Amino acid sequence: MSTEQGVATNPHRGGGEGMKTLSSDTTIEAERVRIALFRAATAERRFALAESLSRTVLSLSRTAIRQAHPDATEEEAGLLYEDGQAALRCPPS
Repeated sequence: MSTEQGVATNPHRGGGEGMKTLSSDTTIEAERVRIALFRAATAERRFALAESLSRTVLSLSRTAIRQAHPDATEEEAGLLYEDGQAALRCPPS
């Protein structure tokens, strides 16, 4: 795999445009290692990682609501959170 300005050409993908990192502050090599570790992980480990990521996203969502509405009561913040979750499940058509 060769790298050039944030793009890796992967011969196993037929070269061409190549692989780009998911984050602008991650090197191609770091991304490659992260992917290899994830692929090598057991199903239980991958599930644990997904579960942890899900908990983090939910926590960040609640934190963002509290920052956007600092005067909201816990009940109001909870309703705002639930409204946001409902909007994600059923976006307006």
